[in-house]
Amino acid sequence: MNNYVRHATFYSWSKKGKLKGLNKELFNDLVADLVLLKKGEGFTFLRLNKVPTFRKVMNCEDEEFRKTKIRFVQLIKLLPDGVAQVSLLAGYGLLMEYKEKKTLKERRLKLMRTLSISYDTLEEIEWISIQELAKYIFDIKENEENFLWLRKSSTYHF
Repeated sequence: MNNYVRHATFYSWSKKGKLKGLNKELFNDLVADLVLLKKGEGFTFLRLNKVPTFRKVMNCEDEEFRKTKIRFVQLIKLLPDGVAQVSLLAGYGLLMEYKEKKTLKERRLKLMRTLSISYDTLEEIEWISIQELAKYIFDIKENEENFLWLRKSSTYHF
């Protein structure tokens, strides 16, 4: 991610006063990791090993993949916008009907037909949703009680 995009990402949140005292590099690195997790086959064990900031912030370095995946889905489902939830779940390949799609482009094409929106619109929804998700991850981590609930919970089945 280039420096302009990194700065724009942090600026969009800090301008709204949402990231009080948050390390902007850590936030931007998390956003970059969330973008990388969507590429290729999506949220996979191998891809998870390539995103150190995500693993650090989620405190999942020693956690089994299935539990991390469950917590990640639960975090996405906390987003208030249903389209944001679906776009991220599909983008990461976490919805059953998108698992067979081996590339992000294939998943996007299927979702844009389902939602009757343009490719550019879907990319914009994903970008905004990823930033919102990064903010949620930091907000939940700050409130340790919620973070522990997410860590212990395993009610989502794949």
